[in-house]
Amino acid sequence: FTGAVTAWNDPALQADNPGLTLPARTITPVVRSDGSGSSAQFTAWMIDQHGALWTDYCQRSGRAPNCGQTSFYPTIPGMISQSGDLGIAGYVSQSFAEGSIGYVNYSYALGTQFPVAKVLNAAGFYTEPTPQNVAVSLLQARINTDESNPAVYLTQNLDGVYSDTDPRSYQLSSYSYLILPTKVAGQFNEDKGLTLGAFAYYAMCQAQQQSASLGYSPMPVNLVEAGFEQIRKIPGVQVQDINLASCKNPTFSADGTNVLAQNAPQPLACDSNGATQCPNGTGGLSNVPTAVNASAAGGATPPPAAAPTGGDPATGAPAVGSETPAVAGGNPTAGGNPTTGGNPTTGGNPTTGGNPTTGGNPTAGGNPTTGGTPTVDASGNPVVDASGNPLLDASGTPLTVGAADNSNCDPDTGVCAASSGDPTAPAAASANSATGPVIATTLDQSSDTGKLALMILIVLLILGLVLVPALAWRHFSSPQQAGHLTGTGSA
Repeated sequence: FTGAVTAWNDPALQADNPGLTLPARTITPVVRSDGSGSSAQFTAWMIDQHGALWTDYCQRSGRAPNCGQTSFYPTIPGMISQSGDLGIAGYVSQSFAEGSIGYVNYSYALGTQFPVAKVLNAAGFYTEPTPQNVAVSLLQARINTDESNPAVYLTQNLDGVYSDTDPRSYQLSSYSYLILPTKVAGQFNEDKGLTLGAFAYYAMCQAQQQSASLGYSPMPVNLVEAGFEQIRKIPGVQVQDINLASCKNPTFSADGTNVLAQNAPQPLACDSNGATQCPNGTGGLSNVPTAVNASAAGGATPPPAAAPTGGDPATGAPAVGSETPAVAGGNPTAGGNPTTGGNPTTGGNPTTGGNPTTGGNPTAGGNPTTGGTPTVDASGNPVVDASGNPLLDASGTPLTVGAADNSNCDPDTGVCAASSGDPTAPAAASANSATGPVIATTLDQSSDTGKLALMILIVLLILGLVLVPALAWRHFSSPQQAGHLTGTGSA
């Protein structure tokens, strides 16, 4: 982003990515063309961490001597400018932009299903801006409380975030502001202050439970307490209601215990600065592994299989939340999740509806049974159900092949079903006992005469379809018929 590295196979990038074979492709940085908090946070980080590179770049861009933190990113030839996070995310994710790289709020990388770069922190680990990593990082954020200097009063100081030695730290973490009135003036009165204070408290507490699903991080306890100090200054607010005890923020408990620092996961060993590189996917492609050389993948765990989460960027950001630039780009497979909608076990399980052992005992009477079909013994033995119990006719006599109970026996096949009053077989089983074997036996007893007649009929129909059109064409195409038709047409 300063033009110091211009190709993806630059030795500096290759050293950061020991598990990848990087291409000899030109890097195209994509930056914001409009005023942006992301640009302000990104330039503040570069000034603090790479001051010499930034000063040199600022001079080459024509901005000198105004080389401080800026919301309007300076550009040089070879860069692309796009408006808004949507503009950058939309450009970088296109196939024609292969080789480009941009910076956006993390939620947009999730929304466009695009990967992000891991950034090396002060602890020597490459981390990405997950909600947990960002919330851990912002525990080191400090707020300027010098009221004598309005230019910096209540602004954030992220020096501690940049130098944080927690292995989970993501250095580009920051947060956005909610600006509140502290005096009654104009149309603002205490009644409106009461409502505004309640909303601000909700935004800092219960609403933070939604942050991660939108691609943002929940606010940690230090920033929540600092926010409460300002919310209590709103005219009309119920001061006693602004407290940690009833605040349902997911990063701390009711007594203020920082559960976030206890529960946030540590980075993998392969994410440490060295000869290894993790194959895990990142950002909007967290379920698609990175093609890392096997020799450099030590200390890695299998990549997660869960689908990318994140909210629709069109829904907007929470009123109070983290503002974290994520560096995204470089993966041509975005939007091509191979595990979505292509699970071979969904709807195509060979054991679903096609299990040969379901209701089909192949040993009963020589005919596969369905749902308890009675066994039929052609030798005249008593007809029994699937449990071996004899079936009875209407008079209570055990049924046999050829029995006189015509209401329950087929006269052609000799197959009998249970009588309507038989307590030993349900109605569904009785119906099945009559239908299964009857179909097979009836086909076996079909007469040869009937088959021959059917075949003759089919042959005649085919001949008729072939010969009739031919004879008709021959008749109507004769000279006499042609002249007649022509004469008729002329008349």
